[in-house]
Amino acid sequence: MNDFIWSKAEKKIAKEAFDKAYQRESEKIIKEIKNYKLEKPEDIWSLSEMLNKREKEIDQIYDYRYSQLVMVFAILIKRGLLSIDELKGLSDDKLERIKKIKNL
Repeated sequence: MNDFIWSKAEKKIAKEAFDKAYQRESEKIIKEIKNYKLEKPEDIWSLSEMLNKREKEIDQIYDYRYSQLVMVFAILIKRGLLSIDELKGLSDDKLERIKKIKNL
């Protein structure tokens, strides 16, 4: 994954797309929390477990090293947090690799 060279313009596109996806993910979690039913004491721990799980998922996915971004973008597209159109401006070889990985 680390064989790509990122131009200044591509780095800007990548950062904007990465931040948009992270914002969407965060909003999704906030919505989950708001809809979470806290009716009994054990529900607190259930919520805590859910948040810990989500934190681990986010830590594993959101890796802003240029060597990892193609994989990260493929995962984010697959999860519905980003569209390929939001990556327009990246080189064709990067976009093709993202599409290929997404379809695995």
